[in-house]
Amino acid sequence: MRKKTPQRNRGMADVCQRVLQLHLCIVYFFSGLTKSLGIGWWNGTSFWRAITSPPYDVIPAHTWAILAPALPLIGIGVLVLEIGYPVFIWLRRTRFIWFLGVIAMHVAIGLTMGLYLFAFVMIVLNFAAFGSNVFPFLDKIRPSKAGILQRPRRS
Repeated sequence: MRKKTPQRNRGMADVCQRVLQLHLCIVYFFSGLTKSLGIGWWNGTSFWRAITSPPYDVIPAHTWAILAPALPLIGIGVLVLEIGYPVFIWLRRTRFIWFLGVIAMHVAIGLTMGLYLFAFVMIVLNFAAFGSNVFPFLDKIRPSKAGILQRPRRS
């Protein structure tokens, strides 16, 4: 008969996760708030400058020129996602949509601006903070002693 491993204290892990959740809420809120104070994100010029300035001009400017009428809508969408994050990520009904929206925003940042590491880190942070709330099966996956993720064994 195998000895059962003692249950780890989840209290500290829960505290660390809550701190990360609050940190992300503060970061997104104030990022969106500072963007909303200027006119650039409302009319799309800040978004245009961001995606057409070297070294972030991964996609040629003439391609973005076709989408120029949509740039204000994209900018307002970013503002709504970021300012609304601290509210809508906590509400059970909107959590899934908001989580997917933020993940999609970071995937778009990575692909369109070449900020792959930034996008990856932000996606990982969002999964660490809210992933188990959005996808409950993630909470059942635990790291093994070898550092490889495994599903818990049934007794």
